[in-house]
Amino acid sequence: MIRNMTIVQKIIVTGVVAGYCVLTFAQQTPVSINGRLQIIDGQLSNQCGNPVQLRGIGSGGIQWFGDCHNAESMEALAHEWKADIFRACVYTREGGYADRKQYMIDKTDNMVDWCEQLGMYCLVDWHVLTPGDPWEVIDDAKEFFEYMTQKHGQKEHVLFEICNEPNSVDWPRIKTYAEEIIPLIRKKAPDAIIIVGTPQWCHRPGDVLGNELKGDNIMYSYHFYASATGDYGRSELQEAIDGGLPMFVTEWGAMSNSGDGRLDLNSTREWISMLAKNKVSWCQWAYNDNSRSCGVFKSGTCPNGPWTGSSLKEHGILGMDIMQNPPDDFSCNAVSARSLSSHTSYTTSIGNNQAPYMFVSITGARVKANTATGLIGSNTNNHAPGVYFQITRDRQIVRRLHLPQ
Repeated sequence: MIRNMTIVQKIIVTGVVAGYCVLTFAQQTPVSINGRLQIIDGQLSNQCGNPVQLRGIGSGGIQWFGDCHNAESMEALAHEWKADIFRACVYTREGGYADRKQYMIDKTDNMVDWCEQLGMYCLVDWHVLTPGDPWEVIDDAKEFFEYMTQKHGQKEHVLFEICNEPNSVDWPRIKTYAEEIIPLIRKKAPDAIIIVGTPQWCHRPGDVLGNELKGDNIMYSYHFYASATGDYGRSELQEAIDGGLPMFVTEWGAMSNSGDGRLDLNSTREWISMLAKNKVSWCQWAYNDNSRSCGVFKSGTCPNGPWTGSSLKEHGILGMDIMQNPPDDFSCNAVSARSLSSHTSYTTSIGNNQAPYMFVSITGARVKANTATGLIGSNTNNHAPGVYFQITRDRQIVRRLHLPQ
């Protein structure tokens, strides 16, 4: 199932006129297809239980490059770059949260909202590169995640990364921090994906093996910079994957780990191939006009763009290409039940040959079911001809719409 809708068409039923459904077509997005993400057997999976690989990019420091992230640039990221996910990077220090708390909160809120409108996933990243030890900013972390989960915790497109690039600390210390923060997040975001950084700037996932965190929908991060992280890094990541760790490459660049210097395109392609083979999701670094080679835009591009074409540096051309090629292969035979009022306007999908019709249920309360099915224009279980909706978990019809025959 891909975004150009050659296999699945999304339909909005806007009403009934003279006995016929009035249908309009709408573009599908990564979120509308995949819905609430989950971890199944160590693999990031969609609401239907199918493995997914998300491909996207991170903001870089929004305290420095916040003017690169606006409604227009985010729309270009979704529609022209074809990104599945955007990583909103909230630095704790270096002019970030500790110094500009309200700005960082407001900017993150905006990015979460833009992603929701565009159907992209949003990864909210708590960036502890400095000070390195996440415990040094534990009070700010609690405050930040309490706010973010209160406002965004129930949104299916939001993921949380609780400590980017911890360094100079070992896994047991990172783990105790995670055991403090994860229960706080779970109070308001019980099903959200939570990503935890691994030691030494997210380079040592092997340290986690045999001492994993308890709980569902927890992942671990790995970072690579292609000209500095070669075959050894890929072997270490593969060992973690083979050991059953759910891994997410939340940051990568084609240059050295300084974010600058020449791009190693051959090594980058090897990394991207390895991630595709294992369906490991990734975010490139970084969606801004940083003068270093990691910035995808030429200096001076922000805030007005353009966001493609002549404004792209080599890293941007590379990133845009590998986000689009090959196209997303998302597959889901149903869409999750959503909280909708009983109204004549609702959203549904017509599926592929594995199941002829799939529908979103109409119900006043959120229904926790992974799939919803329905039939159109049929006599089923002696019900009157028309359309009905059914949640497959308990096979209860939660709302039925009769159409004149």
